[in-house]
Amino acid sequence: MNLPFNTDVIATIFNEDATFPDLLFLVLVLGAFWFVVFAVAAAIIKPLVVGKPWLIAAGERDYDRGGKELWENIGAPKTKEEFVVSFQDLWAWNQTLAIQHLIGGAVCLPAIIPGHFGLDPSVAASLACLGILSEMGWEIEDQLTWIYKRFFTAGGKERVPDALLFILGIHHSMTTILGLPMVLNYRTLPELHWLCFDLQAAAAISLMVTEYTKLLDITKPSELRRFQSLTFVALAVMIITRGFHWVYLCGSLLVMWYQEGSWGFLVVGTIISAVFSLFNYGFCIE
Repeated sequence: MNLPFNTDVIATIFNEDATFPDLLFLVLVLGAFWFVVFAVAAAIIKPLVVGKPWLIAAGERDYDRGGKELWENIGAPKTKEEFVVSFQDLWAWNQTLAIQHLIGGAVCLPAIIPGHFGLDPSVAASLACLGILSEMGWEIEDQLTWIYKRFFTAGGKERVPDALLFILGIHHSMTTILGLPMVLNYRTLPELHWLCFDLQAAAAISLMVTEYTKLLDITKPSELRRFQSLTFVALAVMIITRGFHWVYLCGSLLVMWYQEGSWGFLVVGTIISAVFSLFNYGFCIE
């Protein structure tokens, strides 16, 4: 049977002339891949850590450091006991998420480093686009997972409030809407490669720092200094990548679209970049 897309995903990754159906199939395969990875990671990690005194203590500290207010602000207040249970349940997911973002940022490196590590520029660009499509696959899978939890599981409304779904929708909007059109039309564009690297690498660093510092007891001077140093590094990375460089890259894209007369990209890109800028400031930098 002749399918309207190429089922050879490796060929599609490096095919500069891949079609929309080819890339969409690749995105769905990557989404399924990440679904399996996250499920397997949870099955392996959870039995090793849930109920451990050090993780329970970390959850209790995180509740007092702002976790309580966070869940109250999104309309799902939790007692400390409820928060600690949720904290432990999500711990494996957060570690896997950091690795997923780290990989997505790493595959962009050949495209943004001068010399491309000796790779052909087209191969380097293909790897950066793989980072975009991988993120898109994960974001689709992630959004569907949270929607399923919200509407099709017991207590879904309390565990996944509407505000959380809205925030996730904003977070996932840029890649899920613009990912495929950008890869199809601007595969070799350096600004596209830098955007993918900045967003994913910054997220990976922030997640790793956040998850590690949750384990620190800041009542101890040595751990407080470690907490402050690492938090400063994460903040600096966020300000540079999701602040200054983000504004430069988005501005470059908007000017390019205006000069080209690409009005569809310009209108959609302006709206999404504005909304995502608010997300960057409100949830990443602030």
